[in-house]
Amino acid sequence: MIEQYVECCALPCRGGFLAYYNDMGLYAPDPAQMLSRAIVLLICDGGTLLISRANLTLEEKAVQQATFSAIDRTLFAKRSTGALFAQGRYFSISSGEYAGSYQISDDLIRNDTFTCPRDYRRYLFSSDEH
Repeated sequence: MIEQYVECCALPCRGGFLAYYNDMGLYAPDPAQMLSRAIVLLICDGGTLLISRANLTLEEKAVQQATFSAIDRTLFAKRSTGALFAQGRYFSISSGEYAGSYQISDDLIRNDTFTCPRDYRRYLFSSDEH
């Protein structure tokens, strides 16, 4: 599905992933909330980060409703509490429309730079824009 979001964006992207909303305890009381508040994050060729809501409960309609906007890297924060978060999939957005904690899904663009969710997480917190 991430490839469909890249097509919808219509900009050259070198990476991207879907992330589930995960601002809850160990188990979500309503798992649909994780999907309905998901986001898609794309990394453009110039290093610009683009973000959009991705209500995955809508399936194919979610892509059609995507509206991308730039997001500043300084809004990303590490989330690493306990053994469950050691996989390198979790991050937070500190403020704004997308504020909350997220879990990087396996629906991601894999290439030489981004081979796994941990590579994306590392990129979000690095000072290297390219």
